[in-house]
Amino acid sequence: MIADLIGYLHRNGIDFRMTSHPTPEPLPAVAHRMPPHGVLVQSTLVVAGDRPVICCVAASTQLISLPRLSVVLGTPVLPGELWALPPPFHDLRALLPPLGGLVGAATLLDERVASTSSISFAAFSRRDVFDIPIDEFLRLERPRIEAITLAGELPEQAELG
Repeated sequence: MIADLIGYLHRNGIDFRMTSHPTPEPLPAVAHRMPPHGVLVQSTLVVAGDRPVICCVAASTQLISLPRLSVVLGTPVLPGELWALPPPFHDLRALLPPLGGLVGAATLLDERVASTSSISFAAFSRRDVFDIPIDEFLRLERPRIEAITLAGELPEQAELG
């Protein structure tokens, strides 16, 4: 599937850098060097109405608000299952890249990620990481940009008043 992803990027004239660590390293895992002002992102598959949508958020966030997504998209949103994707991606047992165009889904980008210089993401395994300038990503995917993550919560000892 890496070949499908690389072909997709090449066909669309997208500049990218791929870092691969084909042999698993003993713990601790190899750290990926991020481009300046870049952000590591992760993808989550949801189903909005009857359409698969890949939500791209900062990896440190991890919390997508399904109720907020339902309001933003104007349709019920449920956690996605890989069977909603076309072959060969419906059998995927690893990390989904944030490229909806590759897997036949719409792409939704969290607004916090849209203001970075580049995105980095693991594709299909933690050992293959891609870096793409955000401008190239926006040109390729034409994602809808929305506030889709939870804002966080108050510290346990916070005083209200």
